[in-house]
Amino acid sequence: MLLIVRQLVLTKCNILFSPIKARQISMSIFSYQRKDDADFEFRLKWSAMYKEALIPKGSKKRTTTTSENTFRRTKVCVLKCGPERMPSLSVQVAYNGQINTYYFNYKSAVQYNQSCNLTARLKPPEKLLFTAVNTSEILSCFDTPIVRDKIVTLYGPKGLHDTTQSVLRHLTSALFCEKAMGKLVFNELHSNEMEIKDNNLNIKMIKIEANKIPRVCYILTLPNHYSEVDKEKCKSLGIDLEKVRTDFSSLEDFKAYKEFVSRLSKQLPAIDPDSETTIYPEDVCNKSSESKLLIIDCPTPGHLGAMLNNPHLSETNFKDIKLVAHMVPKHISSSYHYQKWLKLFDKDCVHLWLGTTFSDSQLLVPDRNRMILHQVDPVLFPFHEKQESLKSFHDKISSVSSLHDSYEYHITDVVAKIDPLERFEKLQRETSKYIELLDDIQTSNADVPARNNRSYPRLVVLGCGGTTSTTERSGPCFLIQTSADTSILMDCTGLAYTQLYRHFGAKKIASVLSSIKVIFISHRHLDHCSGLPQMLYMMKKHCPQNHVNVILPAFIKKMVWTLTNEVDFTQQCTFLPTENLKYFWHEITACEQLLHLKNLLPVKVDHGVSTHGLVLSGANWKIVYSSDTLPMNKNLTKEGCSADLLIHDSLYLEDRHRLETQMKRHSVRSDAIRTAHAMKAKNVLLTHFSASYPVALPIDLNDKGDYKGSVMYAMDNMELTLDTVSRFPQTHETLQKVFADKLKLHQENLSKSSIKTNNILESFKLVDGLMS
Repeated sequence: MLLIVRQLVLTKCNILFSPIKARQISMSIFSYQRKDDADFEFRLKWSAMYKEALIPKGSKKRTTTTSENTFRRTKVCVLKCGPERMPSLSVQVAYNGQINTYYFNYKSAVQYNQSCNLTARLKPPEKLLFTAVNTSEILSCFDTPIVRDKIVTLYGPKGLHDTTQSVLRHLTSALFCEKAMGKLVFNELHSNEMEIKDNNLNIKMIKIEANKIPRVCYILTLPNHYSEVDKEKCKSLGIDLEKVRTDFSSLEDFKAYKEFVSRLSKQLPAIDPDSETTIYPEDVCNKSSESKLLIIDCPTPGHLGAMLNNPHLSETNFKDIKLVAHMVPKHISSSYHYQKWLKLFDKDCVHLWLGTTFSDSQLLVPDRNRMILHQVDPVLFPFHEKQESLKSFHDKISSVSSLHDSYEYHITDVVAKIDPLERFEKLQRETSKYIELLDDIQTSNADVPARNNRSYPRLVVLGCGGTTSTTERSGPCFLIQTSADTSILMDCTGLAYTQLYRHFGAKKIASVLSSIKVIFISHRHLDHCSGLPQMLYMMKKHCPQNHVNVILPAFIKKMVWTLTNEVDFTQQCTFLPTENLKYFWHEITACEQLLHLKNLLPVKVDHGVSTHGLVLSGANWKIVYSSDTLPMNKNLTKEGCSADLLIHDSLYLEDRHRLETQMKRHSVRSDAIRTAHAMKAKNVLLTHFSASYPVALPIDLNDKGDYKGSVMYAMDNMELTLDTVSRFPQTHETLQKVFADKLKLHQENLSKSSIKTNNILESFKLVDGLMS
């Protein structure tokens, strides 16, 4: 039977794709083995071929050329800054038709920027430079595109290679780890100083060390090249750069002239339309002097002393430095010795303070969304500390926009930008529109009564997105408060602590962290576990006496053990492997007593790799968390029978994505509702949405078939109890009106992509029926 279906699929694929590609796709589908490592490798291979298969046969792929369309300049862009986060910086060097981008402290900043950048998207990284060996930083780097496509070069302190290999080995199969490490090139700093020539850029690595914790500072020497066009040189050659349309007899001559001026402005050879001679950049451009960029990472007073005593960071080496990026906390940058050291630089040198200031418009978008949601329904979207209103937030953006000019620099061949000014202007316009909409819309949720006003259990949605975090939603992370001083954290995305801090505020963060008695990690995928090291570190920092039980797969347990070289978690944590929990029944019973639960039961679900859902039962309630899974899992349906709330995976809302979703071992909306109906759950909360969806989802809550319970969808910073679920339908209607423009734009994008998707879906409809 399988041979017949395979032949039918192969015949259908030949219509859309080349014979070789059709054979690869059909063989990949039917060579599937249900083992953890085999499934992990299969889905990697399938995902890459599926994306390529979306391009119909005979169509041309979009290609970009840089040899004729690049400016010879260097652009510095701040990706992340602020005291609560590791600063991240990119340096893009365009020279001789080649563009090379160097990312400092990559972390999740670039992934975050790729998903929500309001202008141009950043290219996949090829050069990663680390100022410190930090497992959390390295862990966040190895997401989808990095280790599959091209060779990636990593720079950093000694131990970078071993730590990276350990992270990959504990989170992936041995085969995948070997392939990934084969595509990585390491340049480690084993001595006090090392100089490397990379393409046309000279990279000098300087070590400063305190308490056996090394940090690396970088001096980047930019290549000499020609700067902007000199008008005086053009006049001496008889070239007039200020002609207008009326100076030409025909439109063709004017277009030729514009092309000539455009090529000269890009420092490219151009043919003069008048004399028909070739003009080279050296004929009309001035040659720039050598420029240097300095990146400083100095987190402690001990590192400051090592930096001041380092001969490579003395005044003699600061002659040609045009820009300094300070990854320095405020108490260091404001110290007497650091201020005295700053006087060694020239007055024209530009200083970017990345460790003390917030000036990223992307960070303001989630704050704006929280204020909108709070105004729509303050019960479902509360504030835990005094918060400014949406109107005062609008005034704040205006002041940021007016001050933002001081953060844009055009220094000969160096362009430094913290954030394009137009982002703030766009954010300001959108905020004005939302203020007007909310003034016009009168919500009626205040009239919805609460049944018994039960405060617990309380579900706090810290993240409900998919693999990639966006401004609309972070990765999967849920906090369930079983009482005023006890809670359990389910999954821990890379931005988990950031979301927890932003939701509860600086005053409450310590008490919230101390209330977490259990952390549950469903499986080893990075969007579910990459924030665990930072979360444990912050718990040790804010509440060192608190003991936490971590239920997680054995792979991740080994990975966390490698952190003991940086931070000792052994006294603070008890690690319980989900694969062998039956041998830890005493510890599980202790967890149930701590959380005031009748039952805490991990349940194995179907997601390819070893994955577990979770069933929590209290005195008169039951909450079920499915994690990532295929629908209608028998174990989950049996153990979660008659649940009060089912939190279920719903990667896509539309059934037309079912094939793609099943290949990724996920569920769509209708699958989640069918599971809730089979489980007899009273309420179902959809989560783990694709990054393509806006804040408010385009969904009809009444479209639920035979299911009698209520359907809701999770939103970041939502707080939900079993008595407040009745408020959500009215809130949903208001959100549809407030975010009508974004929903309309989403529908337009959906219709554009449906043409490509339908081609592949028609080819695999037989397989869809076979797998369901």
